[in-house]
Amino acid sequence: MQHSSTKPPLRVGVIGYGTVGRALVQILETMDWVNVTAIGVRNTPDYCPIGIRVFHNVSQLIRSSVVDVVVEVTNDSVASLEFLREAFQCGKPFVTANKKLVAESLLEIHAQRTEGHIVLYEAAVCASIPVLRSLATSWSTEQCTSVRGIVNGTTNVILERMSVYEQNYEQALKYAQEHGFAERDADADVSGQDAARKLSILCFHAFGTWLPSDTIPRVGIQGLTHDDIAFFAAREQSVKLIANATTTGRGLRASVLPTAVASSNAYSSTTGEQNFLELQWQYAAAQTLQGAGAGGIPTASAIIGDILATTRYEPYVVRNVLHNGQHANIHVLDEVITVYVRVRSEIGRNLHWDSIDTYEELGNWSRMTGTISVRELSEFCKDYSDTAVVRL
Repeated sequence: MQHSSTKPPLRVGVIGYGTVGRALVQILETMDWVNVTAIGVRNTPDYCPIGIRVFHNVSQLIRSSVVDVVVEVTNDSVASLEFLREAFQCGKPFVTANKKLVAESLLEIHAQRTEGHIVLYEAAVCASIPVLRSLATSWSTEQCTSVRGIVNGTTNVILERMSVYEQNYEQALKYAQEHGFAERDADADVSGQDAARKLSILCFHAFGTWLPSDTIPRVGIQGLTHDDIAFFAAREQSVKLIANATTTGRGLRASVLPTAVASSNAYSSTTGEQNFLELQWQYAAAQTLQGAGAGGIPTASAIIGDILATTRYEPYVVRNVLHNGQHANIHVLDEVITVYVRVRSEIGRNLHWDSIDTYEELGNWSRMTGTISVRELSEFCKDYSDTAVVRL
């Protein structure tokens, strides 16, 4: 992206120099409208381009006269909140890819807009997919009524390995870790926590209300085995971890659940680390967005778009649907859903079903389908994470 202008290049300070930070610096070094003037790291990196100052004290980087925009690409949500507040104090735009920071601090972040501060975080949701900008643009004409999609690339890789390559869960997770699709500690991804954080951010931008991520019912993929995946494959279905939020006359329904989709469905054709989103509007047809949802370069691409937006002073536009303009947090409405469950027989009696349609004994396990409260299922799986759950 070249940018012809008589203005001097924008000076960027990058906090964090891991996979995303290195990719970001590498790409920005090819552009003439911006200069990376500083990086903030705990330890001196093995390599850093000539002319970039290295700060071990991040506060000094943020306050430095050689930095116009602060970009944060760490995994530390506690420290990054302090970085964000310090950037506010210095009057500097702040761009981040830290989804935990954003999901937990949305109200504080958007309250700062009244003071003229700008914080952008497109990369925190689905990396290269510009979903937050899409929501802001479409908001000028009509209301979004639902958001649904695959928002976690790690679980998508794992489920694909289990389906296409017939690997068990442990083998598929190991593959994802060895190929850079999963962290060494992948619990946030496989438990659905990461997807819930992203759904929290999406709900804020789609509906204008803050839904704390820990209030969203979720079930991860840890309990799924190759046999479960094969059960659905025999029925020409695949399993995907899907985040879903829908407005109702009484509030919001939201969840993150492994879900069965037809093999011919667009969700099934979303492979590898790809993400896929459906936005449903009040009047227009559903809008679909698809692209790389993880990785250094896709994430860096989204960050660069946000850096450019800071030069035009383009903060996110967030309208409210449910609270007359007040960005209040609300409780998720419970709902009864139809599911497939495979559970250890001795604990299966602890599940409180609305109805059971099928029941089968598999040695020490029980496999059943029926209807149950999504919140009941979510709470049960917190204690028994080896339970396989798939929404039907």
